[in-house]
Amino acid sequence: MIPDVVRYRQADVLSALHRRFGPVVRMGPYTYLLGPEANQFVFAHSELFEVERAFQSLVPWTGPRR
Repeated sequence: MIPDVVRYRQADVLSALHRRFGPVVRMGPYTYLLGPEANQFVFAHSELFEVERAFQSLVPWTGPRR
């Protein structure tokens, strides 16, 4: 069952944002880096990003990291 909060495909929304606004999109407190070049940048410079903090919202669903 899909929660009431998610009534759209996130990939479709992010793809539309990328097409309209480019590879860097800020929405509220979040900044999205979109597209292949952004992925390469993030993986090449992972020390600049707070990966653990970014995925904290998933802990209730998947359990703590082992």
